[in-house]
Amino acid sequence: MIQLLKKCEALKACLDEAMRLAKIQNFRILINYNEYVQIFIIGDYTKDIDGTVAKLKGIYSDVDIEIIDPQDEYSIPDIFQKTLTGEIVFNHGRRRLTSFAHGVSRQSHTPIVTFYSFKGGQGRSTTLAAFATYLAHEHRKKVFIIDFDIEAPGFNNFFGNCGSCQNGLIEYLMDKTTGMVTDKELERYVRQADTLYCGNGMIHVMSAGNLDCSEVIGSRFETHLHHYIEGLARLDVNNNEYAIDLINGLVSDIENQYAPDVILIDSRTGFNDIMGLFTNYLSHIIVGFFRGDAQSVPGLYHFISSVGCRADIETFVVNSILPSPGKLNKTLFKSFKELLEDIKDNEISRLNNHDIESDDISDLFDRITPFPLSRRDELELVGSSEEDSQDFIDLAAGEFPDYNRLFSAILGAIENITVDNNTSYPFKACMNYGVNGLGGSEVKQSVPIQLSDAKTLFSDINNASEQEKNISLIQWKSDILRSANETLRRINLYADDTDIEDNYDRGQFFLRECMRDLFNLDKYLILGSKGTGKSYLYRALQSNRLVSIIEEYALKQDEYIFLDAIKRESHIFHVEHFGYKNDLFKHNFWLLYTWHIIARALHSFAPDFKPNLDLKLTDLKDENKALRYFEKTINDNNAIICVEEEYRRLDKYLLDNESPKRKKILTVLYDQLDEIVKPEKWTEWIPSLMELWRFKRFNRIFGKLFLRRDLFRKMRGLTNVKDIENQAIDIEWKREEVYSFFFKTILNNEVINRFWGVCYIMNPQEQTRISKLKRHYISEENRFKLDNYYLQPLVNAFFGMTVKTKDIRNLGESYYWLYDNLKNADDTISLRPFIDFIKASLKKWEEDSNRDRVIKSSNAILPPEYYTNKSVRSDSVNRHIDDLVKEIGNYPIRVIFDFFKNNISFKYIKLSRIKFEEALTKILTDPSNIEILDGQDIKSLIDLMITNGIVSKSSNSKGDFYKFAHLYKYYLGLRGGIATERKNQPYHRSNKRRPRP
Repeated sequence: MIQLLKKCEALKACLDEAMRLAKIQNFRILINYNEYVQIFIIGDYTKDIDGTVAKLKGIYSDVDIEIIDPQDEYSIPDIFQKTLTGEIVFNHGRRRLTSFAHGVSRQSHTPIVTFYSFKGGQGRSTTLAAFATYLAHEHRKKVFIIDFDIEAPGFNNFFGNCGSCQNGLIEYLMDKTTGMVTDKELERYVRQADTLYCGNGMIHVMSAGNLDCSEVIGSRFETHLHHYIEGLARLDVNNNEYAIDLINGLVSDIENQYAPDVILIDSRTGFNDIMGLFTNYLSHIIVGFFRGDAQSVPGLYHFISSVGCRADIETFVVNSILPSPGKLNKTLFKSFKELLEDIKDNEISRLNNHDIESDDISDLFDRITPFPLSRRDELELVGSSEEDSQDFIDLAAGEFPDYNRLFSAILGAIENITVDNNTSYPFKACMNYGVNGLGGSEVKQSVPIQLSDAKTLFSDINNASEQEKNISLIQWKSDILRSANETLRRINLYADDTDIEDNYDRGQFFLRECMRDLFNLDKYLILGSKGTGKSYLYRALQSNRLVSIIEEYALKQDEYIFLDAIKRESHIFHVEHFGYKNDLFKHNFWLLYTWHIIARALHSFAPDFKPNLDLKLTDLKDENKALRYFEKTINDNNAIICVEEEYRRLDKYLLDNESPKRKKILTVLYDQLDEIVKPEKWTEWIPSLMELWRFKRFNRIFGKLFLRRDLFRKMRGLTNVKDIENQAIDIEWKREEVYSFFFKTILNNEVINRFWGVCYIMNPQEQTRISKLKRHYISEENRFKLDNYYLQPLVNAFFGMTVKTKDIRNLGESYYWLYDNLKNADDTISLRPFIDFIKASLKKWEEDSNRDRVIKSSNAILPPEYYTNKSVRSDSVNRHIDDLVKEIGNYPIRVIFDFFKNNISFKYIKLSRIKFEEALTKILTDPSNIEILDGQDIKSLIDLMITNGIVSKSSNSKGDFYKFAHLYKYYLGLRGGIATERKNQPYHRSNKRRPRP
């Protein structure tokens, strides 16, 4: 801590108290650049001002105090007119990083992207050079690079290792300042990269300067390097206005001479004024590179606090350079993400304390997604004479997934930049024919491109005029949205009596990857959360027709027989009729119960099998009779031996009666086990059933249990839960599956070619890729490959490459933003709320009287204005919550949700353990909840919330925290930041304080 600043804080506290007691009217503390401290006080000597002065001198004897008569307005210094009331003011000879030019509009007409790292060796310069190649080589862009890392230049050696002996930034700025060169001579300080790195684009580089020390050119300053160092010492970036004018002039010269599509800045490391200049004034996008170690924490914290809440700057955080992909890579990146979340939460809380509206602030910080960059041996030599240029080209072409994702995200942010008084940046114009003023009278005279033949679709588009393409975009987008709206309205994912075969006939049955594992005989458990389609899948296996389709999808040729073990209408028995029973009794119960299910169906799949008539069966629906039967039979060792013999005989029968190339496999399915065993009894009864099929003793008879994941995780006494889950069939929806299901559902034969046409027109640089995607589209099943390469361009076309709101122009890539905002707290995603989210968005679009104008101006089929709407995000989870709550044992969730919706002091997306438990204690002790929550305690409620994916638990040096899934943020009205035991007071406008400057 700097002691002078500590003294000034104490002085301010003393003066604040004097103002509170009305001993003084106002004050300013001025810290001059030479650490000379002055205090100006407006006050009356009749109010014991001498006592205040004495206290101030007691705190800091060297302070200079001036008392100003409040009646003498001419003697009041200008400092009182320029700053806030009762503040410490800095008169810097050297500007602070955060002091640069807030609120001054940018003058550049070109997007500026600054690459910054707090420490060296983070791969910043290499990544910048690779991104430049990506833009030029893959997207045909004109890129201009400026090396502002003037104390440790790095761009002398990129793009062919030929720039170390050429003048650059330092020489140009000094020569321009002294009038020794004009802006038309800029090319003397700039070099062009070899076409090998540029493809059909172009890269120009202004290096930091000439570092050659081999040639003697003078006596006082002997080499180019001496000239560079002297120029570096004389470059004044501490003078705010001068520095801004200097850089603005440079950018203007570059725009006039080279007209680049984007300017990339390689910034200095650490806390510095160059970074402050670009962060707070010049840049549109900042890319920060950080490790997750303790040395990087101050830099990361300062970076986030400086630019995280800036709506006018896009922020990317890169965790570099991680070990090669593997377990350690994932562990380190996970720790980095947790560190970043903690910093964001702290910053949100700090800004909330300054009464800055939390919803927008929270959204701004939510958009900051970390990107991992792994160490690649191929890149170690980049920038040296031994580099393999092809490695660099491969990097730009997307050969390295982590780099490719980062580059794609930055590109998306660039495309959404508006410059020059909100005029769309030309970079974006080439990506969207509908944004460039192609409307008007000429467009109205055109008609959409005729889709007479799908095979000639793209050639028809290529032959069309720009006006025809533009009006086609508007018409096709509207057609796709109308069709999607009608299709999704007919879908009811919550219906328990859905006709599965009818769904298939209507093209709404989705073949999922997990279905292939249904025929894996080693996997006896099928685990899924609410909304994953567990029962839907179960019912599909009751249809011989769909079983055949799934078999073909899984490339199986055997004969699979599936039997339903739980049918309310014909056979079911409730184990609560038994008293306490030991494990052997429970095992034999499941053995006997299941044999009843098999025996009743023998005629359908084993007509020649002769059952042992000595083994009597009973009517499972007659529970009194069945209870006496089970008690008697299970306690009869001979009877149980007979049951086991029946299994072995049937197993041999199936083995003997199969053809040489086609096995005959019987599988008993157990779904809705809570119909037989109440959830509170699962710990007692379900492990015995699991053990029965886990240690199978048969060749052709198997069992599969469909279990709710939350109930499975609440089972006590299982010591190997993780191992069991790893061996189970996981039917949680993956991001790629959700997107594929969505497109399969909405892109029917009526609109599919319109969709391809929209993708093709809006992405002229990706037309080869779009053509390839169309060829891989499986028209018979409307299925898309579950791969980012195939799905991300489709998501970009439908939702826009980047998500933006009215106030925030980039919340991140839509492909990742949709998943992050709709996933559960355990990182799973439920299909039902996703589809409800799209339905609500389409309803908002349908109700908008200006929808045609919005569609015309958007680079998306469904513009973000609709799906980022807060009411849409809130309403889209209503049915999911209702469905979740009605499950046995889940009703307390409703009570918990109602509490958080109606208690402002707890309405935070993240709460400390103490604060979260305080909320649950209030819920449990509320008299209106006592009967509903009978038998519940804090631990059981926390377990309920975690196992249902509503909250997640994390820990750091400050303790344990619980965080709600973003899925519920707007439904509950949660604010950003952290609620701790010290943050108990709700926000009131009467307490409003102006934020710090």
